[in-house]
Amino acid sequence: MEVETGSRTIRFILNGEGYSISSNPVSRTSDVLREELGLTGTKVGCDAGDCGACTILIDGEQRFACLTAAGQLEGHDVQTVEGLAKDGALSPLQQAFHRYGAAQCGICTPGMLMAAQSLLNRHAKPSRKEVEDALGGVLCRCTGYSKIVAAVLEVSGTSSSELPSSAESGVGARTEKVDGKSKLLGTEIYGADTAPQDSMWLRVIRSPHPRASFVLPASESIVAEFPGLVRMLTWQDVPGNKGFGIYPHIKDQPVLAKEEVSYRGEAVAALVGGRKSIESIADADLGIEWTPLAAIENYDDALEAQIPPVQEIHQNNILAEGFLKKGDAESIYQQSTLKAEGCWETSYVEHAYIEPEAGY
Repeated sequence: MEVETGSRTIRFILNGEGYSISSNPVSRTSDVLREELGLTGTKVGCDAGDCGACTILIDGEQRFACLTAAGQLEGHDVQTVEGLAKDGALSPLQQAFHRYGAAQCGICTPGMLMAAQSLLNRHAKPSRKEVEDALGGVLCRCTGYSKIVAAVLEVSGTSSSELPSSAESGVGARTEKVDGKSKLLGTEIYGADTAPQDSMWLRVIRSPHPRASFVLPASESIVAEFPGLVRMLTWQDVPGNKGFGIYPHIKDQPVLAKEEVSYRGEAVAALVGGRKSIESIADADLGIEWTPLAAIENYDDALEAQIPPVQEIHQNNILAEGFLKKGDAESIYQQSTLKAEGCWETSYVEHAYIEPEAGY
């Protein structure tokens, strides 16, 4: 299968203005908007169509910019968060978000606004269920969604909630979020939104195997082979103990693996250079020699010790042990004056941030 890598002219309407750009038609629309056109209001969280932060409108319909090829914009009408306000004045939807405090960290806000605008474009007075369904493709990690839904319902005239008094009414009164407007306009700058013009880019090379040993080619030979590549970093370039981790006293996860990887996606090297240069290098072009090994794929494998441990320092694959003490719950229940029984279910929710770890 041949993949088009050259640029061609793509013509479309963007926020009411005609655009004609020369770009790779298979590039992600999110990259074209952010890196080529400078419209960083469209955020990128997952780059996989899961978080919805990059939601834009194409011909009035929600689309994930990270999953839309730039070539698909040809002849269409595209709107991003930068196109909602008129002459710097917040739109009614943005004003409602501001009043209700619906923009908190703000990384999901552009996607939420565009999803809500798509709904209001086709249904002026949606029900709560319709609002919730329309926003269902955009994840939020701050608000619990209630303020967002309330803002959309108010601007549609379907319903409104009584808000606390404004700041002018005295101590303890509600105040508007001081950075709320910039987050609603898409002008707030996050870690991935800016870098000096002469910055180089870094791309991490990751393992395709759940467990394997590997041999990297000499960094010098790789740099010499690919124009625009400045360095290939390996574990030897990492200072200190070469590890990291979320616990203050445990930094045992390699920044870059040395000779063996213990999970699919573990970082083994990093390419540094111009963006187009490092993106044009396929992993297979680097000549990394992989030798797949038996992997620990479940709890039984981990505890039976039939497969070498994930880390040599934890021979039984147990990071920590603890003691849990509990009382006689049944006897206490029987002595209780009031009793209640029921069966409840809840989904597993990984409360992780959406904004990528980024900087320069």
